[in-house]
Amino acid sequence: MKKLLLIMWVSLFFSFWFAAERDLKGVNLITREQWGADETMRQDAHPWYEWWKTNTDAYDQWLASWWNSANEVFEQENEHREHYHDSNEWLLEFHPKDIDVQEYGLEKRGFSLDQVVQQEWGNELRWPLNYKDDKKSIVIHHTAWIAAANREEAEVVLQGLQVQHSFSRWWGDIGYHFLIDSEGNIYEWRAGWPGVIGAHTKWNNTRTIGIALMGDFEDAKPTQAMLNALTMLSTSLAWEYSIDPFAKQTLFKTSDASPYLFGVVQESIVWHKDASATSCPWIEIIDHIPVLKAQVSALLSYFKIRGEINFQEISLDPVRIVHYATGEETQIAIDLPWWTNLSCEIFHEWVDLTWCRSDWASIFVTLVRTQYHGSGSIPLIIESWDQLSVFTLILLWQEDLDQLLQHREDIHRQSYPLALQSRVQKITKPVPYENLQDHLSQDVSVMLYELSTGFSERDLSCLQWCTVRLDEETIVNVEQLDVLAFPDRLEVSVGAQVYETSEIQIINNGIVRINNYGRVWPTGQWFNEFRGDLRIQQESLRHLQQGWKQWRTVVNHVNFDDYIRWLFEVTDKNESELVKAVYLATKNYTAHYLDGSNVHPFVPVDASYRFVDDNRIMHQYVWYGIELSSNKRNEAIRSLSNTRITYENNIVLLPYYQCGPGYSRSGKEMFGRTDTPWLQNTLDVTSCANSSTFKGHGVWMSLQWAQAMARAGVKVEEIVKWWYEGADVN
Repeated sequence: MKKLLLIMWVSLFFSFWFAAERDLKGVNLITREQWGADETMRQDAHPWYEWWKTNTDAYDQWLASWWNSANEVFEQENEHREHYHDSNEWLLEFHPKDIDVQEYGLEKRGFSLDQVVQQEWGNELRWPLNYKDDKKSIVIHHTAWIAAANREEAEVVLQGLQVQHSFSRWWGDIGYHFLIDSEGNIYEWRAGWPGVIGAHTKWNNTRTIGIALMGDFEDAKPTQAMLNALTMLSTSLAWEYSIDPFAKQTLFKTSDASPYLFGVVQESIVWHKDASATSCPWIEIIDHIPVLKAQVSALLSYFKIRGEINFQEISLDPVRIVHYATGEETQIAIDLPWWTNLSCEIFHEWVDLTWCRSDWASIFVTLVRTQYHGSGSIPLIIESWDQLSVFTLILLWQEDLDQLLQHREDIHRQSYPLALQSRVQKITKPVPYENLQDHLSQDVSVMLYELSTGFSERDLSCLQWCTVRLDEETIVNVEQLDVLAFPDRLEVSVGAQVYETSEIQIINNGIVRINNYGRVWPTGQWFNEFRGDLRIQQESLRHLQQGWKQWRTVVNHVNFDDYIRWLFEVTDKNESELVKAVYLATKNYTAHYLDGSNVHPFVPVDASYRFVDDNRIMHQYVWYGIELSSNKRNEAIRSLSNTRITYENNIVLLPYYQCGPGYSRSGKEMFGRTDTPWLQNTLDVTSCANSSTFKGHGVWMSLQWAQAMARAGVKVEEIVKWWYEGADVN
């Protein structure tokens, strides 16, 4: 207790001194005073806290007096408190430096803190300023739907967030330490910096620094100014607290079992989702963290030698290069954003720069690996008379590929039985290139799986009008019709007229909508509209759970380009070059099955359809509605309409998958094939969240890695040739 009182007294004495030392080297920080923070919100005497205390006391009395009638609430609260207590006791015993400081008593946590400030300007603080100078990690968040176009708007938003965090979330102030807006402005957020403990990531606040990016990156991309500011701020913080971006640290996540907490090993710069059960900060920025860590590492190496930070001299728009290094030495050509006579220096512990020359707007360097490090991002700094540029090179070493090839077959045999290999014996016959044009002019017949397996009654409307063929003699023009299925017949209602038939064909002259088919995508887009003809008839289909059945199928007949256009494999959130690669792959896939020699295992040989719209079977075909939000796909179709991927002058099947554990499988490993030389093991520098598993079958192109390559400026031809050795894009 005496030690705690001494800490509090010393912290009070030096509180004003700490307030004066808030600047970070090289960073132009907009302080709380400048953006208009209301410091009274942190004080216990604020009227809101009086209201909260009154209502809390009343609630506690209600629980105590009426606990029998409120038994469930009472038990839930007690259980929550017990779990919280157990988690803190576990931290106190095994990780005392990381003990949660927000709600745990000073008598337990005081000894592990560097200082505690209870009062400010004579007023008691609602949430004391707790300090821990030993920062180990930087956690990056986003503000979700909250955004602003400029600094003036951002300051209004910050003031609103202070109210929300202080009162609605009971954090006593804004939870994060810093915020970056879209213009690259950096704001001081939580009071008491430097060293103050925030409230941004539960169970991980004591020794972490929280940075929030203003925006929602589920759909929108961060601006380059925001990313540059993030690199600058992260570098300055890493410099200040000796944080190695690649060092391993333990962070904590909640668990359902006692002690309701477990440790996870992460590197020192992480996203919020790496330390909590959340998707923050969403997909459009997740792929940037390898580049961020590489940039910070390079800048730290540079500044350790120079002894200073001046971000005004630095170009942080990186030229990212994917390069395949065949040995210990590799030569690389880099296009520069400027031209000059320059001197080259590399600041990295794993490689040495042995040779460099410039040629107007390019440099040519030779790198020698001085010690083994796995394939991945290598930061490179090029220094000229008046310009400093940070580049991120993604180097892939032959040694890694050799080790991969030695071990993949054993891993495959342990994880994937031969029964799975035999499932796809029908899908590997190449299609001669000269036959392709014939296939591109064919209609594609796709069975609508969910409509077919759940078919009973459908209410259809034609947005212009449809011609409905009921049999050879009966043809009607309609705007609205109902189709009712019975075991032995279909009943088609057109106005007051009812027709009985065994099958129908709807010849679509515009757009057909199935009104009572509620297929809604997570974005809210209805995918119940389509073009082309519809046919409803009795034939065989393969049910995912029940096997082969005689059923009434609903088959959509569309032209080749429309079918490709309406596949929902990638979206406009993906990079354009990835969309192009997937478009070319789906073009090959479609042509492969239009050829009479290839039949998918889920499609009967004599069926009226060749494709199924369910992504558990083939591609996710979502019909006309996707045109409204698929500008990149439409542009890919326009720009690559005459482009093909071939292997030895054949059109071959090109599978792809979501992500993997650092490599892709060969056709032999996954399918037991010896006649698919175009499907080989390939390094995949990215990996799934669970780094030991695949998401998908793992053959050919990893969409996650291809997306990262595309973001790095790699063109579709290079992406294809990386994954598909021996391919021609023509």
